Amino acid sequence: MEQPPTIRATRVRQSIPLFILHWNQPRLCLSTISRFSEQKTPIMITIIDNGSTPQNRSVLEKLLPEGVRYVPLGNNFGWGGGFNTVLGDWLSSGPGEFCFISAHDAWPEPGCLNRLAEAFHSDERLGIVSPHYGDNHLPVFSPIRGPKLVRVDPRPSGTIECVDWVHGTLMGLRKACLKEIGLFDNRYFAYGDEQALCLRANRRGWKTAIVWDAIVGNPGTSVPTPLLLYLQTRGTLLLASDYGGKLSGLTRTALIVMNTAWLVVAGKLHRDAAIARMRAVRDFLLGRFGKPRHIK
Repeated sequence: MEQPPTIRATRVRQSIPLFILHWNQPRLCLSTISRFSEQKTPIMITIIDNGSTPQNRSVLEKLLPEGVRYVPLGNNFGWGGGFNTVLGDWLSSGPGEFCFISAHDAWPEPGCLNRLAEAFHSDERLGIVSPHYGDNHLPVFSPIRGPKLVRVDPRPSGTIECVDWVHGTLMGLRKACLKEIGLFDNRYFAYGDEQALCLRANRRGWKTAIVWDAIVGNPGTSVPTPLLLYLQTRGTLLLASDYGGKLSGLTRTALIVMNTAWLVVAGKLHRDAAIARMRAVRDFLLGRFGKPRHIK
């Protein structure tokens, strides 16, 4: 079996744009900025405030390090939509052939950004890349089963492994790839838009890959809530329909309905969670996408 490529050492000379999306976690965002600033890769940091409360915005604005660009949106545009507000300008006139985008709670380990940059330099058809979470799992996608992480044997250090989709916590995006495939799909709002971007890139012949030993943590990940379940459920249904066809979308819908009913009867799913899932199914079938009505 052909072995995945590995990173070749490449000197990074030009500062690389890094866009960090923030929402109501100023202290965590400031910690993330600090960790990125400790990377040896030269970067230009832009913070995008995605409609935080005035109090949280004020804290972030007062404590931002010198030289960090700040873009307040004044509204919550979702994950992909928030990044789209700056990526469009970057595609038309921004510096560099690739950029990084990050959540406000990403904690890159030393050398992470440099390994991602080297991966881009090693393969001009690599369109989207992300670090690894430090475990032995890889992302796969099935229209019926949805996005999953499967356990694998650890790869040699520096391996660049092509996958169906990459982790959204920290991603590298090649400008030529985005110019061809477009930006994030605003229908998702959150949860599913990074998978959709990768699957669209794969359809156009671009590679999406995980770089082993480029490690990122995600300490701000929260316990599932009804809203999170709603967005995840609706997102997987839209992915199934867009990248598996109408029949796949309907099949996954039926499976979610049956699974939800079984979990409720078995006492394994709280009522609020079941309602969130069913609302997601309803809105998917009615074509209601984008920002949910109950998000400010």
